[in-house]
Amino acid sequence: MHVAGTSVPEVDSVLTTSEVQQLIEQQGVSFADLPCAPLDSLHGPGCTDNQLHKVRGGSGMLQTVQSLAAVAILP
Repeated sequence: MHVAGTSVPEVDSVLTTSEVQQLIEQQGVSFADLPCAPLDSLHGPGCTDNQLHKVRGGSGMLQTVQSLAAVAILP
């Protein structure tokens, strides 16, 4: 696949954690000198893991995804 109207190949680009570290070091960022801030919630504001995954245990997330997909796909 190519970028529309060009001969330039369409390529997804990613940064590895090592490359991110190199960029941070090149910019002279010192995490020790950054101000403290509260951590963001992994689930978004006001949402807990119990609200996301109704089934507990190792397969809880998978079962939740399957249930939501089935509701969206099946009549």
